[in-house]
Amino acid sequence: MVKEYKTYTCKYIVEWPVDEKGRLGGLYSSADLPIAGYTEMEREGILLSQDTRREIYEVQDVLRNTVKRIVPFSKVTNIIEQGDIENDSDK
Repeated sequence: MVKEYKTYTCKYIVEWPVDEKGRLGGLYSSADLPIAGYTEMEREGILLSQDTRREIYEVQDVLRNTVKRIVPFSKVTNIIEQGDIENDSDK
């Protein structure tokens, strides 16, 4: 049985650790530089799931596709449907 799922892209805002030059730091960087602070950044993502009871999304970052963040509904904008993906997991 083939199931189809809709995919959605979005823009989301969360706090990220940054180094002294404002670049992503900590676990999100391969450079071994100390974290100088935290800043809110708007980034592009793909919506993976949502919890309407707690009003949060799970978002996968587009540029760093191994990074998934939990984001409140209020911090997610520009949700755009990208189409259907076929899932053959039941074959």
